[in-house]
Amino acid sequence: MFNSIGRRALGVIAVTFAATACQTLNTKKDQGTVIGAASGAAVGGIIGHATGSTARGAIIGAAVGGAAGMIMVTRWTRRRRRFNRQSPAHR
Repeated sequence: MFNSIGRRALGVIAVTFAATACQTLNTKKDQGTVIGAASGAAVGGIIGHATGSTARGAIIGAAVGGAAGMIMVTRWTRRRRRFNRQSPAHR
């Protein structure tokens, strides 16, 4: 469907959108979700293209990547808070 130049242009647009969206989001969780969804869509699109359905792969990748990004940021935030409470330097 797309030629090589079209895919590259689409990739540049997606990366630009994700970077711009992260500047307007207020929380780290929102940023992690957007970055995960964009990354997942890109990887899912590549895998989907290899298996025969680029759109389906991108949609599934965006959903999985968004969830993974949100979960990772939530865990990192909890870990950082726990470390800051236990660290004697912060008392």
